[in-house]
Amino acid sequence: MRFLGNVYAEYSILKNLSYRLSVGTDVNNFRRDFYRPSILETRGRKGASVAVGSSRNRFSSNWLVENLLNYDLDFGKSRLSAIAGFSSQFEQFNITEVSANNFPNDLVQTLNAGQITGGGSFEEAWSLLSFLGRVQYNYNDKYYASAAIRADGSSRFGANNKWGYFPSASAGWRISGEPFLADSKVISNLKITRQLRGDR
Repeated sequence: MRFLGNVYAEYSILKNLSYRLSVGTDVNNFRRDFYRPSILETRGRKGASVAVGSSRNRFSSNWLVENLLNYDLDFGKSRLSAIAGFSSQFEQFNITEVSANNFPNDLVQTLNAGQITGGGSFEEAWSLLSFLGRVQYNYNDKYYASAAIRADGSSRFGANNKWGYFPSASAGWRISGEPFLADSKVISNLKITRQLRGDR
């Protein structure tokens, strides 16, 4: 059984400023029961074999919450847009497995009817908290500039380095928007972009 869901709400705070809340979840409950009756032969051996059974259960849940502020402004031939927000994510899952043999007969195939021969369990969880910001500028649909930074705090990082920072910047020039290429029959869209990225 699995459930996937996502909902969001958006609110216009000002003319050019809006807030968006998004919540998503993924819940998965998996179970597998296996039984091989004694009337089936084991590979490499003739005749009846020993009945074998096992049961495996796996449950996982993941949820993500995102908060975003969006700002858009047009003035003259310029367009400015900015995003700021933070998100949090958490996932946990566990696995349990049991195996048995020496069943008295093939009528009752539940594990308690046989002799438990092995089993185990495993459980894990992780979480992530992120902050982000991005500013984009566009002049006359020909000249572009963008700068962004993201900070991630994760339970998977080392004890002395729980946060990672990832800045980036880019600039672009859409050459095909210039007058000297406006009537070109060979080039329909040509753009030069330069990107800079870093992390710590």
